[in-house]
Amino acid sequence: MKLKKLLIAVMVVCMLLLPQSAFAATGFGDTEDTAMQLTPRSQGFEFFLSNSSDVDWYKWTNTTTNHQAFWARMIMPKTGYYKFQYKIKFNNDDETQLFESLQAPNEFEYRFFSHIIVPAGATLYLKVSPNGFNPNDRFYSLLFDYY
Repeated sequence: MKLKKLLIAVMVVCMLLLPQSAFAATGFGDTEDTAMQLTPRSQGFEFFLSNSSDVDWYKWTNTTTNHQAFWARMIMPKTGYYKFQYKIKFNNDDETQLFESLQAPNEFEYRFFSHIIVPAGATLYLKVSPNGFNPNDRFYSLLFDYY
């Protein structure tokens, strides 16, 4: 019985230590309702799109009592072009349209948002979708935080 408990504990730890990209495939975070929760003030993550129709959604809810400014940066594959968009859903279920990211000067692979004001209680959604897809170069990296 002790061996069984130890084995279960080891399996749980191993699952928690898997890279985040293992969870960013088709079926994970493919809609707003199933968006993956972002944890600001953590290190960046590497994810991937499984195919040319895969979409990844992420969300962060401002649980503070103040407005917060949020930033996010995506580094795209060198041979593909991914759209990086955001929107905000407010407490009263009103929401903004999807806004397209800015392109960093002179760098095709780098897209970012900065100074996105997220009111207290509102949820920010980030969306990554392919606009060109190379199955051999499909990974992207996300960095994000609020201040």
